[in-house]
Amino acid sequence: MQNPVRLPMPSANFESIGPGKLLAFIRGDLRAAKSSLSIVGPWIDDYFASEVTRVARKELVARVLTRPEHQTEPVVWARMSAALTAFRGHWSRFESRTLETLHAKCLLIDDRIVYCGSANWYRFSLERGGEITFRGRSLV
Repeated sequence: MQNPVRLPMPSANFESIGPGKLLAFIRGDLRAAKSSLSIVGPWIDDYFASEVTRVARKELVARVLTRPEHQTEPVVWARMSAALTAFRGHWSRFESRTLETLHAKCLLIDDRIVYCGSANWYRFSLERGGEITFRGRSLV
């Protein structure tokens, strides 16, 4: 596995995370999460959901925003549906919504740790895709 990619940034609050490393960072941050998780991305899969629910506390308020079923291939929708079912089974305070043509990929933990980049929330993108995601502290 490669080390995180370090790019010059105008702020010391962010670091870039390269291919194959993102899930480890997310797991670490989720283990420490105390209040909330927001996941935004056009596609998620059951692998990502199992990795998230394995480490995230059941007491979190969790929200997911994805693309609607009619904008998703049937095979992909089956994986997304399984992910949403896993999330609903893990968190009692869970909400999911859809947004037409959604393209953003962001994650917000406890309103203080933010991930934003090109990685989709599914196995190939997280483990083998050539994606870069920025991780940092919210400035709010």
